[in-house]
Amino acid sequence: MKELTSRQQQALSTKKKIRETAYALLQNEPYEQLKMSAIASAAGVSVGTLYHYYPSKEALFFSGYHEFDIMVEQLRGSFSFSSHIEAIRALIYAQIGGAILRGVNLMSIVLRLQLCSQGNLFLDHKRAFPQYILAHVSEAIDQGELLAIDSAEEITHTILRTARGSIFDCCARNQVDQITQIGLHDLDIVLSHYTPEPREAFPPVNPVWLEAYRKWNA
Repeated sequence: MKELTSRQQQALSTKKKIRETAYALLQNEPYEQLKMSAIASAAGVSVGTLYHYYPSKEALFFSGYHEFDIMVEQLRGSFSFSSHIEAIRALIYAQIGGAILRGVNLMSIVLRLQLCSQGNLFLDHKRAFPQYILAHVSEAIDQGELLAIDSAEEITHTILRTARGSIFDCCARNQVDQITQIGLHDLDIVLSHYTPEPREAFPPVNPVWLEAYRKWNA
């Protein structure tokens, strides 16, 4: 894991403070009425500092995607898994589990903003997170863990679509407390379709990525 400079650590700390302040303000004020100046004031930073880190309110609320990517880049290779399928399940589990940490209100806002922006963030497959999933899918195919019924890219897209769908559905139903259970269930149906032999159940998911995500946001 690459060590951050003191300046980088300070920047991450400031960005996190701004982000958490904005999330807290959302509990009492609708997104449309929340002003950047109010976020800056509550976070104890200047408006200029706020715009330095987040050029728009949308960028601020999309920043969780970037933070997740930074974590993946920094911790990639830090964990050992018994198989590439286990690694895929662990990382998707962390992605879905992150919705619990943020709650249905915030996730619903982010999903709505994504639709308005035509999905240009969560459909960007050049991000670190989907690229890491793709790398594991490719290795899983090469090692016979998954069948090449489709290309590695299409299998990866299917996995990511399934995870997004689980998050959206749980937010729509206000069932965020069940999101990891539902999301993992849906993911395993997809994975079982590509395994050489039918799988009724996979081993318990390795929670290391979700634990890392919790620490990253602590």
